[in-house]
Amino acid sequence: GFLFPAFSDRSSDVNAIGYYVKDAKKAQPAFMQEVLGCEAKRTAAEEKKTFHGILKDVISEEVEDAKTVILDIQQDLNDMVEEHKNVFENEPVLLTPPAIREAMAEKGLSEEVISKVEEICEEAFGDTPPLAENLIDSKALQTHAAAKKANVLALEVESLKQKLEEKEALPEKEVILQVSAEKLPDIQTEFINGKKCIVIPLEEDEHATINGKHWDNAPF
Repeated sequence: GFLFPAFSDRSSDVNAIGYYVKDAKKAQPAFMQEVLGCEAKRTAAEEKKTFHGILKDVISEEVEDAKTVILDIQQDLNDMVEEHKNVFENEPVLLTPPAIREAMAEKGLSEEVISKVEEICEEAFGDTPPLAENLIDSKALQTHAAAKKANVLALEVESLKQKLEEKEALPEKEVILQVSAEKLPDIQTEFINGKKCIVIPLEEDEHATINGKHWDNAPF
């Protein structure tokens, strides 16, 4: 559907046409050009598809796991948009070459790949770079963030499991001490009441913690 004249700033605009399609992926550019006489522009969905296609084609040439790198780039774009909004409120962030380079920084990509993405994006979008927020796949980022969190938790669980296994493997009567490097020269072994003891001198301003309990010269 379309509306002429367009409704803009609470008044009619005879220099514009309001155009609507149910599915943004099917914008019917031929209808806009041949029937309405308007220059066809990409929709937000088309811009996102174009940008993701460029990233996939170029990054896949150098990186095996291109999907993860692309999601990381999207996350940086999302962070960039959020930070910009906090400072400039409603001012949009355009996907200019500097913005592309910033989002791709520290991703382990070569200068050749970054420059190639910049060049192809300039060719694809011309003098009207798209809004950065239109290129962000929020659902994919949520899934990606959840997967990252799950991986971190899995690593933590594995680390705890290894520590428990190491603890269980220790002899029951083994004593483990953890002291600062400065105290090492002061540690001595003495026989007290016929028993071999480890003696660690403590200064007045020093304290010890044994099995989680603070030692204050009193018996446990």
